[in-house]
Amino acid sequence: MKNIILKLIILEKYRFQNDFAQELNIHEVRLSGIIHGRLAATSKDQEKIAKKLNAPVEELFPSKQ
Repeated sequence: MKNIILKLIILEKYRFQNDFAQELNIHEVRLSGIIHGRLAATSKDQEKIAKKLNAPVEELFPSKQ
């Protein structure tokens, strides 16, 4: 499932997904996979993304209930 909240915050703060991927030092395809739910973000990925976006992990990666 696509993570709309994550995508919107990335676009708001970085304008382009690729710019954010470069900032994280990960491949844009990996970031896209995380956003679209094709790849699971590790806890390390989640923390790194949240820190760069200055947002809580729980907001960006809500637990599936």
